[in-house]
Amino acid sequence: MAAFTSIASGNWNDGPTTWGTGAGVYPGSTDSQADTAVIAATHNVTLNITAPAAGATVTTVTVNEGSGGGAAGTLTVSAVMSSAWIGAVTTNYTADQERGHLVFLANTAATLYLSDALTMNGDWQMVATGASAKHILYYGNQSTVGANATINLVGRTKTVAAQFAGAPDGIHTWVDDGAGGDVTGWEVGDYLAGQKSTATRDYKIITADDGFAYGKHQYDCSLSSGLQDNGRCTNPTRSCVLIGTCYYNQLTINDGAMITALKYVEFQQAIFANKIVAPLTITGCSWYLTTDAQLYNINAGNLTMTDCVGYATNRGLCLCAADITASIATLIRCVLFSNATKSAIFYASTEGARGKAILQNCESSGAYLTTCSPNACNPWTYVNIYAENCYAWGTCAAGMHQGSGIAFLTNCVFGKDIGGNANDNTLDVSTGAASYIFLEDCLLNSITQVTVGIPDAHIVSVSNGQVDAARKEWQAYGTDTKGADADFNSGLCDTVDPSSAIIPYQKSIWFPCASGKTPTLTINQKGTGTLGTCTVALGYSRCGLTGIATGGTITPDYDGGVSLHAITFTGTTDLSGDIEVIISVLDGDGGDMFSIGDLVASNNL
Repeated sequence: MAAFTSIASGNWNDGPTTWGTGAGVYPGSTDSQADTAVIAATHNVTLNITAPAAGATVTTVTVNEGSGGGAAGTLTVSAVMSSAWIGAVTTNYTADQERGHLVFLANTAATLYLSDALTMNGDWQMVATGASAKHILYYGNQSTVGANATINLVGRTKTVAAQFAGAPDGIHTWVDDGAGGDVTGWEVGDYLAGQKSTATRDYKIITADDGFAYGKHQYDCSLSSGLQDNGRCTNPTRSCVLIGTCYYNQLTINDGAMITALKYVEFQQAIFANKIVAPLTITGCSWYLTTDAQLYNINAGNLTMTDCVGYATNRGLCLCAADITASIATLIRCVLFSNATKSAIFYASTEGARGKAILQNCESSGAYLTTCSPNACNPWTYVNIYAENCYAWGTCAAGMHQGSGIAFLTNCVFGKDIGGNANDNTLDVSTGAASYIFLEDCLLNSITQVTVGIPDAHIVSVSNGQVDAARKEWQAYGTDTKGADADFNSGLCDTVDPSSAIIPYQKSIWFPCASGKTPTLTINQKGTGTLGTCTVALGYSRCGLTGIATGGTITPDYDGGVSLHAITFTGTTDLSGDIEVIISVLDGDGGDMFSIGDLVASNNL
C-alpha cells in the first residue's frame, strides 16, 4: 500500500512530474494493493492509462477543494479504462472555496470504472459533444451528489424514436429517416428497444448501416421476429453514460445541488434520485433498468422532461412526489416502454401534496401510460394527470390506470400505435375507487375499452361521438341520437337515453357570443318515462360568463307535448368566442328519454 499526493499538474503515469516519485512510479504502478491518491489544490491530473500493474488497485482518489480562494484540484479522465481498478472517487468542497473537479476530456472516448462509490461534493463535468466522443462512468455502489455540488452532463443530440418498416424477421429490420421517422444521431453500435404485442421486448444492437440508399438513411437492426409490423423502436443509447451495477446502486442528488445541464445522458441500472428544490429541465436522456427506471422525491420544485426515453422490464419511468405541498412534472415528446401491468409513468404523493403530472405528445407501450397511487393517502388529495396528444398502444394491460386523483385526457389515442398497428390494449382505461378520469376527443380501440373500480364508474366522456369517425370515445351513462320528431318546430331533435342514476349523461350545446353580452339560450324539451334530475351548467368555454342565473334545473314535460325552457347567465362576456352549456341527465326508471330541439340563442351577437 502506498499513498500518493500530487505535486504538480500532469499525466497520471508521470511519476516524477505529477507525484514526485521515480519514473514509472504512480498510483497503481506496482502489484502492491490498495494505493491511495490525493489530487492537491491547483493541480490537474489527467487519468491517461487504461490499466494498472497486474494485481494493483487504488482504493480511493480524493480531489481537493481550493485553498485561500485559489484553484481546486481536478481529475481529468481521458482514457478508456479496462477494469474497475479504482475503488472510490471523492471531490471535496469547503465553504467559500472552489470545488474539486471531476472532468471528462471533451472530444474523446473516456471511461471511468469504479468498484466503490462516487461522492461528488465538487464540480462534475461530462460533455461528450464531439463526433466520436463517448463518456462513460461506471460506479459500483450507491453514489451521491452533495448539496454544494454542480453538475454539467451533456451528450450529443439524438432522436428518441422512429418506426421500422414491415415485419422484422430477426435479421433485417429497416429503420430510416423517410417513412420510418427521423433518426438523427443514430449510429452503428447503438442499442434499440422494440415493443412486442406481448410483455417481452428486445434490446438489440444495430448490425449494419446501409447508407443513404434511395435517399433514406437506413439502419439494419437485428430486432427479433414477433414485433408488430411497422412498429416503434426507441434509441436509448447516448454518448454521456452513467452505469450502476444494479437497481439498488442509485445515484442520489441531494437538496441544493445545482444542475446546470442534464442533456442526452444515458442512465443504466441507475435510479436518479433527487429532491428537486428548484425548476429542473432534463432533455434527451434515457433510463434503462431491469426493474424500475426511477426519478423520485420531486420535492417543492417543478420537473420538465423533453425528448426522453424510459425503458425497463418493470416501470418505464417512476415519478414519486413525497411530502410536498405541490410539484409539477411535465413530460414532452417522451417515449416510455415498460412491462405488463406496470406503468410508463408512475406518480405517487403523500396526503395533501396535490402533485401534478402533465404529458404532451408522449407515447407508451407495454403497460399503463400513467398510473397513480394513493400512497396510503386520503383519496382526492394527491396527483392529477393531464395528458394531451398522447399514445398508449400495443400493451398488455390498461393503456391508462388512475388509482387515485383525477386524470384529464384530451386528444389521446389508445390501442393503436401511430404506425397504424391494430394490436389493441387488453384494456384502454381503468380506474380505482378513488379516482376520476375525464376524456375529451380521445380514441379508444380495444374490445374492453374501460373498466371501473366501483359501480357507476368515475369515467366521464364529454365529447362522445362529436367528430364523425375520428373519435370513438366511451360514454358509460347513456346514448344520444338525432332524429325527426313532429313535436319540434324544426322537425328534428336530440334524444338522450341516460343509463345511470348516479353519474349523469352530459349533453354539450355550443353557441357563439360576442364581447360585452349577457345572452339567453332557449330550448324546447320533452320527456318520457320517469327521468332523474336534469341540470344545466356552463362548460369549458364561457367567455367571461360566471354561471347560470335561471334555468339551472329542467323539469321535463311528460304530457307528450313540448315546453319552452329558458336559460340565462350571470356575468358579461369579456371576449368573442363560443359558450358551452352542458345539460346533465340522470336515469329514472330505466325506460326514460329526454329530448331537446329548437335551440335559440339571443343577445349573443
